[in-house]
Amino acid sequence: MQYVAAREDPDEMDPFYRRWLFNKTTEMAAARGDLKSLRWLVESYLPDEFLTKAVAAAAANGHMSVLEWLFERHHDRGYWGNTEMCGALTNGHVKVVEWLRTHAAPRAECMTEVMDAAAGAGFLDIVTWLYDEHKVSVRSALANAMSNRQWETSQWILEHGELLMPWINWDQPAKDGALSFLKFLYAHSIGTHFDVVLFLHANRLEDFSFLGTTFVRHSCIELAQWLLCHYADKLDGCEFEVPTSNWRFNEWCAKVNLHRAREYDASTWWVCESAVLQLEEQP
Repeated sequence: MQYVAAREDPDEMDPFYRRWLFNKTTEMAAARGDLKSLRWLVESYLPDEFLTKAVAAAAANGHMSVLEWLFERHHDRGYWGNTEMCGALTNGHVKVVEWLRTHAAPRAECMTEVMDAAAGAGFLDIVTWLYDEHKVSVRSALANAMSNRQWETSQWILEHGELLMPWINWDQPAKDGALSFLKFLYAHSIGTHFDVVLFLHANRLEDFSFLGTTFVRHSCIELAQWLLCHYADKLDGCEFEVPTSNWRFNEWCAKVNLHRAREYDASTWWVCESAVLQLEEQP
């Protein structure tokens, strides 16, 4: 490398190509953890050139010594606080992730991409940190977690992420044998299949059980009426999603004394408080 560089003619080489070659070479050296070569390139070959890829390459390949050297000696010549944590997350370099979190936390505009990478790699501590402290959305992170079979992370997102109408692919956990996650999905969501509910009610030996965090999504008025008629005492704390445009359904929810929890353009959420239901007012 030094031999070739010594025989270059700076006047003949295109400056843009030389800059590209420098960044490609420093990226390769950082990715290998070759600090000796990287030091020569950065301090002797082009000592004033900006490093576009070296930080991310070192992070993605877990080379802590390279990261620390770049941070301490050439901090102003590299990209810090961007998406360099993504590669470390994807490749499971825990120490690098924690070091970057302390020394070069991602900027606000980069946090969604970092969130997606953390969810896909199952770094639940990073997901919770970004969500709790920086209010980063987890909508795309859920799909990333599920497609990478990170069921613990997926469950946390569903429990804490306050997602409106999340899309769930039941085939993924079923194919992966994620029984506990499937049980969680079953216990916390019902869906719109009223005929399935009736069939299960008629053929199950035990009654339905509900948790206070159960969400009846995309519900119809007939299903809501039937559930409250048969399971009013067990639905305490459960929420019904009602189309905001369905004035008849929303009016009925108010009449039976469901509590309007929140309202969006597409849907309104009603919470059941079993002790105060007024089912005699049901139409």
